[in-house]
Amino acid sequence: MLGGGAAKAPDMAFSQAKTGTLGLTLVRVDAGMLWSEFEVTGNSTGPASTKSVDEGDFIAITAPGAGLKKTVTIRHRATNNLMGTWSWEE
Repeated sequence: MLGGGAAKAPDMAFSQAKTGTLGLTLVRVDAGMLWSEFEVTGNSTGPASTKSVDEGDFIAITAPGAGLKKTVTIRHRATNNLMGTWSWEE
């Protein structure tokens, strides 16, 4: 970053759906972000990398199955900041 300042991780928050369609709903985010700025790993179909990050975006869990643990981790690439890790067990 110019001026010697460190890159700042974005402010974002998720709501975790543990019943019905399992996944994460984005409830708060800094404006002007793209999903390509984040690494979404685990049992999910992260949003298209060219899509803007918007409140209401849903990250669905892709590994349904009784008794199986599912995990999703989101990391901001530029700062290597862990935005969160969430787990589900059916």
